[in-house]
Amino acid sequence: MLFLFKKPEVVLDCFTSVSDVYRFAKPDNAIKFIPEWWKKTPSSYVADGDFHKSPTVKKCDGLISYYKNGVVIPAWSDLAIEIGPKGTPYYRWQYSDKQSTAVSHSFKQLDNCIDETSVTHLKLTSPWHFVCKDEILWVWSDPKWNRLEKNDYVVLPGTTSFKYQHTTNINILMYRSETKKIININFGDPLYHITPITEKNLKLNYHLVSHEEFLRTQGNNIKFTGSFNLVKKLMKGKTK
Repeated sequence: MLFLFKKPEVVLDCFTSVSDVYRFAKPDNAIKFIPEWWKKTPSSYVADGDFHKSPTVKKCDGLISYYKNGVVIPAWSDLAIEIGPKGTPYYRWQYSDKQSTAVSHSFKQLDNCIDETSVTHLKLTSPWHFVCKDEILWVWSDPKWNRLEKNDYVVLPGTTSFKYQHTTNINILMYRSETKKIININFGDPLYHITPITEKNLKLNYHLVSHEEFLRTQGNNIKFTGSFNLVKKLMKGKTK
């Protein structure tokens, strides 16, 4: 007799209170954001002076595995960011939806190891909250394969647990040039690639909720240094 056992799942509940974001800009499995240039790339090529074929990036296990795992948060609105030339702290930004928000953190949080007159920080306030009951880490990475020709900004990496922390804000650094420039992030562009450290299959659930309910899904509202670790400790205590 053949026994088929279903592979266990890790469930990620995705909450938003913005109906258009829910309809048109859902986070989704990363494989759905694999770059178009990769799809068009042949699987092999013949190098100069060779007679045999060599594999291209189309056969790269690292890239394929990267997109087979995790979830991507796409841009939910067009965003234009204007930054001044090197030597100035000037910047301004505007979303096309005229509703989304962003904030900039002081480089004092980094002990001024970088200069705001050469680099600018912006944290995009995500309209999504993620909740996962499993106590696993999720790795945040920059989906750089989707914008190989663009070097104006980087998305900062990190890890988190969506059991204790539920916001999904996007931290980016933008590099100043010799002249003023505008950086455009287009609707649908991959912003964050978030990969769970688990062997389980990933299942996504989506929830459109009221603004009040959305704020409740934010989770940690205690605001002081080390608050994440305290909330984690308190939540673990409740389960004992």
